[in-house]
Amino acid sequence: MKNFLDKNNNNINDNYDMQTLINIVWQGAATTNQVSQQLGLVVNSVNVLQSDMRGIKDDINQLKLNEEVTTTQQENIIETARRRVCEILDFDNDEIHKYMKTFISRLYTNARTYTGLGSKISRTKKGDYQRVIDFIEAWEPKEGCGGLKNIADERAESRRRAKEQEYDC
Repeated sequence: MKNFLDKNNNNINDNYDMQTLINIVWQGAATTNQVSQQLGLVVNSVNVLQSDMRGIKDDINQLKLNEEVTTTQQENIIETARRRVCEILDFDNDEIHKYMKTFISRLYTNARTYTGLGSKISRTKKGDYQRVIDFIEAWEPKEGCGGLKNIADERAESRRRAKEQEYDC
């Protein structure tokens, strides 16, 4: 009889141990599921933060590009324009003295029209700076060098005649 009871008790203990094990596994699975859900929420939050940071970084970069050029960049634009006009006029001092103002004026007008040069050089946006420099370095007068010289000569002649007739110019 004792063997029978021991056997039955062992079966009961075995069942109890099996039930405990199932409960523990179920609780572990439930805990793992909760942790997994919480990790999913954390991952979603991190992704939202990363997306927000990318947006902020893009906004800051856009603001930097919309800033006006620095004094150094402004001086580079002026120097590049002067150098380009001197190249076009073959570094002839007489012609540079005579035509510089007209050529520079036309160059800046074209650069404002086609590349985003500001109403004043200092108002040029940093985002347009390199495009302006590239344009100036490649600029050729639309009328050609001789055509622009003729325009300048005609203006000078009309100013001279106006002064002779005592008009205020």
